[in-house]
Amino acid sequence: MTDKQLEESGRMWSSAAADYDDISFSVQDALLHTTMRLNPSSGDSVLDIATGTGMSARNAARFGARVTGIDIADGLLAAAREISADIDPPITFVKADAACLPFPDAHFDRAVSTFGIMFAPDQEGAAGELARVVRPGGRAVITSWAPDPAVGRVFELLSEYQEPSPQSGPSPMVWGEERGVANLLGDHFAVSFESGVSYGYFDSTEELWRFYARTFGPVREIVDSKDTSTVKELSRRFKEEHDQFANGLGLTIPRPYLLTKAVRRN
Repeated sequence: MTDKQLEESGRMWSSAAADYDDISFSVQDALLHTTMRLNPSSGDSVLDIATGTGMSARNAARFGARVTGIDIADGLLAAAREISADIDPPITFVKADAACLPFPDAHFDRAVSTFGIMFAPDQEGAAGELARVVRPGGRAVITSWAPDPAVGRVFELLSEYQEPSPQSGPSPMVWGEERGVANLLGDHFAVSFESGVSYGYFDSTEELWRFYARTFGPVREIVDSKDTSTVKELSRRFKEEHDQFANGLGLTIPRPYLLTKAVRRN
């Protein structure tokens, strides 16, 4: 990814700024699952890749870990620093690309990424950097969306309204398949897997749309940059996609994910 592409992607994810923390809260069931499988010890050095507003970093710090969170989005990093200001031990937040980490070899005891590293355009580069910075015997835990209509169709729909990207490559959902993760990490890590489902709960499709338009960078950018008729069209199609999840309580949206536990080979 070129510097220009990196900045453009960072601006997109930054567009929701601190509101993105509500996205992390809405998938906290999966983030808790990830943190418990990471299971850091007090004093461990932990890297959180694509930290967003830092919720997984804060979860790891609860164990007494010394956490560094990286992201390409200035707006998310600024929000992460503000939200995490009172956390002890303090969390360090650094602007960095997952495929070009500014850390020495074998620098971290553990690494975590919750729905983050999967969106790195250079998947092999990100996997290689993860292997480089985790010490032999160290652990990485990665949670990624599994290929599923409830999640995948949303990204497909949004892609119809986004500017064409010159950056091409495998689908982010590769990280949500055991074979894909094994191909990326298997040379350097012993990998094992566990499936999970994060549930989204909303009163209506209208509430769901308003939530994503406020909190999720890819949607927020479209809402802020497109004309009214285009946004209305996307809103209608987005809500139609989620009508299937209506029940007597509102909406219950199952969002399957794959958790990977990867232990660095010696």
